[in-house]
This record gives sequence, C-alpha cells and structure tokens, in this order.
Amino acid sequence: MALDKQFLKYKLEKIKNDDIYKDLDSATKKRMRKKNSAVAQKEADAIHSYLTGMDPIKIFSNKSFLEPDSMPGNLALSDKNQLNVTQVEPPKVKITKMTALMRKFLGLGAANRDRGRKLKLLKKVFDSLNIIFGRNKISMDKDFEVKGTTEVGKDLNVLGIHSVASALNVMGPATFRGGIELAPRGMGPGMGRPTDLMVTGDLNCDQNIEVGGNLNVIGNETLTGDITVTGNEIISGNAQVDKNHLVKKNLVVDNSLTIGRNSNLKGNLNVRMNSNTFGIHNVGLGLNVMGLTILGGGVLIAPIPLPPIPGLPRKKSSTNLKVQGDTRTENLQVDKDSEVLGNSVIRGSIKVQGPTDLLSETTTRADVTVQGDVGVGGDLSVDGDTNVGGILNVGESVADVNGYTYLPNGILLQWGTDTRAEDGAFVIEFPTSFPNACFSVTVNRQAGNDADDRKTYAVTATIITTTGFTIDRDDDIHGEDSINWIAVGN
Repeated sequence: MALDKQFLKYKLEKIKNDDIYKDLDSATKKRMRKKNSAVAQKEADAIHSYLTGMDPIKIFSNKSFLEPDSMPGNLALSDKNQLNVTQVEPPKVKITKMTALMRKFLGLGAANRDRGRKLKLLKKVFDSLNIIFGRNKISMDKDFEVKGTTEVGKDLNVLGIHSVASALNVMGPATFRGGIELAPRGMGPGMGRPTDLMVTGDLNCDQNIEVGGNLNVIGNETLTGDITVTGNEIISGNAQVDKNHLVKKNLVVDNSLTIGRNSNLKGNLNVRMNSNTFGIHNVGLGLNVMGLTILGGGVLIAPIPLPPIPGLPRKKSSTNLKVQGDTRTENLQVDKDSEVLGNSVIRGSIKVQGPTDLLSETTTRADVTVQGDVGVGGDLSVDGDTNVGGILNVGESVADVNGYTYLPNGILLQWGTDTRAEDGAFVIEFPTSFPNACFSVTVNRQAGNDADDRKTYAVTATIITTTGFTIDRDDDIHGEDSINWIAVGN
C-alpha cells in the first residue's frame, strides 16, 4: 500500500489538536488549530519525502517522479509490452527522462495517466493468465512460450499451448491441457537444434503434441489428440493415443500401445506387450510385438519411398513383421518377412513379399498372396484364393521314406514301405497318429524280377486305426517281401 500524505497530515494534526486545553477561549482555539494544520502539513511533507524519496520542493531531485504514490522497484510494462522493474535513477538521468516525458505527454498528469493505463493493462494480463505462485509450483491458465531449454524439477501443468524452441525436461509428471509444440522457430527442416521432450513421470496431453526431436517418457503416455515425433519415441510404460500417431524414426514401448486412429511409423516399432491400433497401421521398417496385436483398420509394412539422391546408390530398407502373441487386423501387407507366433485373425487380404510363418491358428476372410514360402503351425482357414510363390508348409511334415504332410484343407497324408518274411498277419504303425480318423489305406506289393515274384498275390489291410493298420499277405508268398502303402485321414 502506498503512503498517503494527506492521511499522514490528518493524523499529525489530530494529535496536536487533542493537546489544546478545553478551557481556552474560542478565538485562541481557532488560532491554535490553524497553526497546528500548517505545522502538520510541513511534518507530513518531511516524513513522506524521507520515506519515498519524493521532494515536493526540489522536484527534479526526487528518486521517483512518476506516480506520487509509487515506490522504486515496482513492476511496469514498457512501450514494447515487456515486463520491467522501476529502478532508482540518479538526478541527472531523471532530469533527462523528465524532460522527455514533459515533451511527450505535455505534463506530468498525462505521463501519470499513461503509466496508470499500463498498470491496468498489466493487471489484466496477470488476471487473464491466472498465474499462481505456490510453495511447490507455478501454474498458469494460458499459453506458455520458451525460446530456450526448459527444465522442470517436479510436476508440470500447462492449461494452454506449451511452445518450446529447445529441449523440455520434466523430472516429474507432465500434464498439458492445451497442447505442446517443441520445434525450432524460424528454421527449415534439418536446421537448428532438435527439440527433445523428456518426462520422468507420466505424460498426459488433452490436445496435440509436436516434438521436433526425440520423445522419452519414463512412465505412461496418454494423449487425446494427435502426436508427431520427428525423432525416436521411447515409452517405458503404456502408451495410448486416441487419434493419429506419427513417428519419423523408431518407436519403442515397454508395455502396451493403443492408437485410436491411424499410425504412421517410418522406422521400427518394438512393443514389449500388446499393440492395439483402431486405424491403419503404417510401418516403414520392422514391426516387432511381444504380445497381443489388434490392428482394427489394417497394417501396411513397406519401405517409405525416398527420392533418389544424385551420386548415391538407392537403398531399400527391409520391412519385417514379427508378433510373438496373437494378431487381429483387417488387411495385412508386409514388404518382406512375416512371423506370427500366436493366433492370427485377418478379415481382409494378406500380401507378403517374403516368407511367412504362422505358428498357430490363422483365419483369413479374403485372398492370401505370399511371394515366398509359407509355414503354418496350426489351422489355416482362407475364404478366398491362396497364391504362394514358394513352398506351402501347413503344419509339421516329414519328408522321408516313411513320412507325412498336411494338405491346405486339413487332410493328413502319410506313406511308407515295409519289408518282412512273415506269413502271418502283422501291424504297421503310422509315422504319426491321425488326430481324428484314418479314411483309407492303399497297399501295393513290390514285385521282384523273377517269374515267381511277378505273379499276382493279394496283400490287404484288414484292421485300420488312427495309429496303424494290420497286413495279412497271401500264403503263397514265400520268403522276404516288400510293400508300399499310403494312408489318408485328418
């Protein structure tokens, strides 16, 4: 509160008047009150001048000549709306400034009114930003812009847009209600320092995030808007993006990744647990997921097309898909190798340019096109056409004299040979048991070169089970004899 000179004069005058004797005549009392008023005015001027540095007699020697109730050290706005502090000036400097103000405003009254207007503007700015200085944090409701590096030792809460031209490091949780932009200002692509964002706690943002460098979150990441990361993104916990997700380099998530719309990754995607995308999942390099993968809109894994650079050979990056859990998607397009260790449900088409290994059950509602070999360890159900440019291995198989293989429609085909000298019945076991049933066994006797061996003798399979069948050869066959057999079942 500024020192009120009139109130000080009133208090001094009242003290003096209280000392007037009541038994004095009226004229004397009137004369003494008039004298007390003049003395109180002089004393008030002296006290006010001593405390404030403002001398009403020698105006140009005052320590502060603007605003009669102002004190050195007050906050003020400059002509460029920059926050400044009113400092104590030497007399000569103050006389020069005083002359300039008199020339500009044609009097001290206009100068005081101008400063009063700026103070009101400053108050409106503070009221609008709602800046609160607490014991542990400073909070504000509007946008925040920093042209250098920002380091926060604990929590960071921003209710407006947070714009940083350099790096932002937060040693605790970070909450952005308005959004965040971390990019060098006034610089083209590849110019200036990259702008990194590092949060050692959880990162929450209600709008969009744009990071010009790398994003590193030692916690969980929850975003209700879009996110664009020019560099790498590393999340030590869970990552959830309700809209679009764009990463220009690599993305590593230690736990689960959930994206509400489209995902565009120009590098590798590594997820330690689950990966869920409810839009189109576009990966420029490899997709490696250790757990369940749900791709609601589809997945496209292909090299990002790059324009040729004169004098340099064009390099094509490999694009692989590796999922150690289950995968569910609409369409699947992989530029190179594909390996899924869990169940796979694909409602659209599959297009893989390289080998494909499906080690559990796979269901496809449309066409399957694979330019390389295909290995299926479980059931494969395809509602459309299947085109395989290499070898199709459905389930386990043994390529030997006595072996078996699974056909694409689930049929198990087994074969073998047997040589014996027994005249009685004997049992031949299949290389592997039929899971359900053996439909048929065909037996063929291998004849020798002499006339007796070339005679036709009956060799029949009498008892057929899921583990083997019984042979009863003709009694006219003497000595050692060989047969070939084929069994069909499922």
